[in-house]
Amino acid sequence: MTGTAGGLNPLDEHAIEELVTQATQAIAHTEDLDELKAVRLEFMGDSAALVQANRGIGKLDPKDRGLAGRLLGSARSQINAALQERQELLQERHDAQVLVSEAVDITIPTARARAGARHPLETIMEEISDFFIGMGMANRRRTGN
Repeated sequence: MTGTAGGLNPLDEHAIEELVTQATQAIAHTEDLDELKAVRLEFMGDSAALVQANRGIGKLDPKDRGLAGRLLGSARSQINAALQERQELLQERHDAQVLVSEAVDITIPTARARAGARHPLETIMEEISDFFIGMGMANRRRTGN
C-alpha cells in the first residue's frame, strides 16, 4: 500500500528533495529570528508536509517503511542542520545589534546635583571673609593650635 500523507508521498524521493530545497532556500532568505521561527513552523511544524508524511509511514507496506524512513529522516536532518546553522548566524547578528544599541558611553560627564547643602556657619564664615577681603584685609584663618 502506497499512500500520501499531507500531500507528500513518503516514497517520492524527488518530491522530498524538492521540499528540502524549498526549505533550505526559505531558511537562507530569513533576515531575523522571528522569520526563521515562522519558516521552522512551516517546514517542521505539526502540520508540515514532511511531518505528516512521517506519520504516514506506519500505513505503508512493511517493505517500503525502511526506504520511506531513510528518505524522510535524511530530509529532516538536512532541514534541521540548515535551521541550526541559520539560527546561530542570526543569533550572532542579533547579539551584535543589541550590544551596539544598548552601549553606554561611560566617558560622557553627567550632570550630578549635589546632595544636601553647605552648613550655614560655613556659608556665613565665607561671606564674612569675602567682606573683609573686599576691604583690603588679608585672609588669615587660624588653624589648629
